[in-house]
Amino acid sequence: MKKLASTLSTFMVYIFFVYVLSFVAKYILHIQLVQSNLEHVYWVNIICDLVFIIFAIALNYKVLFKNTFDGDTVLSKILSFILKLIIIFLIFMVVKIGVAIVCSLISALFHLNPEANNQAMIEQIIKLHPIGMFVSVCVFAPFMEELIFRGSIRKVVTNDWLFVLISGLLFGLIHVLKFQYLIIILLLAAVFINLIVISKLTKKRKIISTIIVCIGTFIIILLSLQLVSGNLIDVIKNISMSETVNSLSYITMGLCLAYIYKRYNNIYLCMGIHTLNNLFGYVVVIFTMIAK
Repeated sequence: MKKLASTLSTFMVYIFFVYVLSFVAKYILHIQLVQSNLEHVYWVNIICDLVFIIFAIALNYKVLFKNTFDGDTVLSKILSFILKLIIIFLIFMVVKIGVAIVCSLISALFHLNPEANNQAMIEQIIKLHPIGMFVSVCVFAPFMEELIFRGSIRKVVTNDWLFVLISGLLFGLIHVLKFQYLIIILLLAAVFINLIVISKLTKKRKIISTIIVCIGTFIIILLSLQLVSGNLIDVIKNISMSETVNSLSYITMGLCLAYIYKRYNNIYLCMGIHTLNNLFGYVVVIFTMIAK
């Protein structure tokens, strides 16, 4: 129960603190967090990052000390880690580029316009605070997100392939979901399914129980969307096909990182790959800005 409580607390802070901070900014400080007020958007982002990191470490600090390293000496362990990081990152990028090509083909086939809702805002904030955004994107985000989506989830989802699936799915959805509280529902469903899978039930009962949990989760999601939005049909109609297709790249990234964590049992390896990925994206944005 302690592990579940710490994991849920981690996700509650990660999902809802930004709304609390936005509420304070809007109704107490009378600050509108919009594209025309990028300075305040930047500082809210930095504050959220710092709070997330503090809570992620406080609730999951043991994850940082449970890692496997190859090698007999400190130097051999470091060299082995760096070599493994480079090789896995190159494979990771090949997979990511392949998924990006598939997403582009699907978008072209169905005449979808690739959406970059926050691209212009991100570029403008980078112009204002290039160093701060570099630290946020390439240092804070990889450390925090791997501790949350890999280390924290792994504590409560012990089945290997269920962990890879739910970790990748939640990581992908958190970047595109409008109703992010659904992440909590999906996480709880995964915890229940994990308990079923590791139980002593017969295979038939495990399958039936898992199906029941999945159906129940789907119903709960639909009811919650109806309650929150007031019109479930409108929510379904307003689902963006472009965002749905583009979410495949985030989900694939999450699945790959989750598999790497499962395979090598090293959170720092995931953090390193995540950092290199974000660094590559940051450099691309910088060169795109220069080219303009």
